[in-house]
Amino acid sequence: MKLKDYIKEKALFDNINTDDIRKNYKDIKQFLKKSKIDLDTNVFDLFENSIVELEQELDAGNEKLQQEFYSNVQPKNLSRSYDNYEVKKYGKLKKIDDNHWDDELKSLVLTNIKKQINFQFPGLEITPRSDIWTKHMTGMDPFFIASKDLDVVEEVTAQFQEVYKRRVRVYQYEDANFGQLPQETFSFVFSWNYFEYLPYDMIDKYFASIYNLLLPGGIVFISYADCLQAKIAEQFESNYYCYMTKELLEGLANKNGFDLVSDGHYQFRTSWAVIQKPGELPQGIKDTPSLGYLKNVAQEPLP
Repeated sequence: MKLKDYIKEKALFDNINTDDIRKNYKDIKQFLKKSKIDLDTNVFDLFENSIVELEQELDAGNEKLQQEFYSNVQPKNLSRSYDNYEVKKYGKLKKIDDNHWDDELKSLVLTNIKKQINFQFPGLEITPRSDIWTKHMTGMDPFFIASKDLDVVEEVTAQFQEVYKRRVRVYQYEDANFGQLPQETFSFVFSWNYFEYLPYDMIDKYFASIYNLLLPGGIVFISYADCLQAKIAEQFESNYYCYMTKELLEGLANKNGFDLVSDGHYQFRTSWAVIQKPGELPQGIKDTPSLGYLKNVAQEPLP
């Protein structure tokens, strides 16, 4: 069974039930209690038994479908993800224009980002690809960027004045290794339109590394590819995304010590999740964000 066929079958089972039949049946029984007409109640007992048999058959069918999914459909697609990843992992990332994102989606993402912006703590964006998200991350102090591809970072940070660009702390990394960044320091880590291209084991590695970066109570906000959403499944079948589901993502988050705080989908083509390291953020000590730095102007002119 192909993934798209499973999604269609699952939708059929999710949408069918005997609730309306049972409601109508109860209404008829109430009518019979009030009616003075002598009717054979055995017929209604047989009908109720038929409803029970129908429900049992639907449950059995749904169970067979789930067995097929967990034994064949999902393992096959998890394996296929690595082929998709190997093809793309050495490719150059492209900057995504802000107009690519619908206004409604922009509002959703920015609302979640703004909830976490706090100049008391450092923040990190992993592999930025759009100006709009990066611009709103600058409220973190200091603001870090980590990416395998520094060319796309240069494109995204071109929106900033040179003075601020020199303050952004940019790191190049490989294989989810963030060892060169300060550990247990960040309150917020963000990444949009990147985890969609990572297979299961790589997301596991990223979560392990990110956990070590965060303070207790720190938040991670990412997009990912829930391939049980129809439009996302199409992207996976076209060898564009890697395979992931909400259930698998939450399992990886829990495995690495995180709690899933919230998640959602947008028009069946974008999925997102907010996960948190247990604990509470410490009390910040800054009165204001960092505004600059001191120099001996006699020895070195101001920029």
